Amino acid sequence: MAVQFQVLIVNPFQELEGAGKGIGKRIAIIVDGLDECDSADAQCKIIKLIAGTAHDGAIPFCWAFFSHPEAHIKASFTHADVAPVTCTTLLPISNDTNSDIKLYLCNGFKNILQCHDILLKSQWPSDDDIQMLVKALNGLFIYVAMALQDVDQAGSLEEVLCAVCATTSNIADNPPFTGLDAFYTSIMQCIPLKALPTVLLLCRLLCSSIVYASGDQVGVILYSNELGLSKIIFWVVYNHLSAILHICNHSNSFNSTQFGDTHCPFQHGNTAAIKELRIHIHSKLGGSIYFYHKSFFDFLCNPTCSSTFCIWSSPMLNAYYMHILEVLVKYEESYSFQGSGEV
Repeated sequence: MAVQFQVLIVNPFQELEGAGKGIGKRIAIIVDGLDECDSADAQCKIIKLIAGTAHDGAIPFCWAFFSHPEAHIKASFTHADVAPVTCTTLLPISNDTNSDIKLYLCNGFKNILQCHDILLKSQWPSDDDIQMLVKALNGLFIYVAMALQDVDQAGSLEEVLCAVCATTSNIADNPPFTGLDAFYTSIMQCIPLKALPTVLLLCRLLCSSIVYASGDQVGVILYSNELGLSKIIFWVVYNHLSAILHICNHSNSFNSTQFGDTHCPFQHGNTAAIKELRIHIHSKLGGSIYFYHKSFFDFLCNPTCSSTFCIWSSPMLNAYYMHILEVLVKYEESYSFQGSGEV
């Protein structure tokens, strides 16, 4: 990472400066969601690298980091090498932002109507509905974004109002993310009981990919196969969580000829082509699926927040174990042993 930062960012700006073509005034660079980077170690390295350029004035940037105040991040900013060139500001969750949230909501609902080419004679939502949402959203912009996303996907303002406004009682006494947890809970509660086990299995696989594969994206086809679902059924399952999951590049198709001779045994194929094929199947085929925001991952992994929907609960772990066992049994049954007289 240090080499990449030096070669790709620092050196080019120094060359420009040496040639008399510097950019002049300092430019602000915003690093949002530092805590969502792959690992705590990587987050600390990024802080150290950028603070180093601030020490020697290597590049004409001012850096602004936005992050949850995780312990290792706070410790990095208070380190002796970093603290002299940084300052920290706590941004409290406050109802002082209500005017901004109201503006954000009004524009968000206006965009929804425009995107769906809907013309209404009366205002939607009403002023009372907007005020109710502003009060319930408790100064959390991510909560606002999720509420708008849910309305856009589900098309039901009433359901979202009920879910959001269920958290209005004693908001000031609640922990900051109680409202967001309640909102995620309401989404999970709306999933039909018949579909819920499969939805939770998909969530379990998604969370496992983030934990064990350092956040690498995984292709939809791989998840479909692992869950034993057809393409249509997978999309039905996905639609239950479309407000908080996203699939990008879902038009990706599979053309085996681009990876070499398909008539040749797999083990005899070109090594580079086989590696590219594996990457394509793992992360690209059918599109990549991921959470809109890390807060939903945190919700699913914390039994205090998600209760029965926690993907690390004993019932969920048992269900996941049984699913893997079933997959292994079916996989074994698919083998044919020549000459044994058995299939």
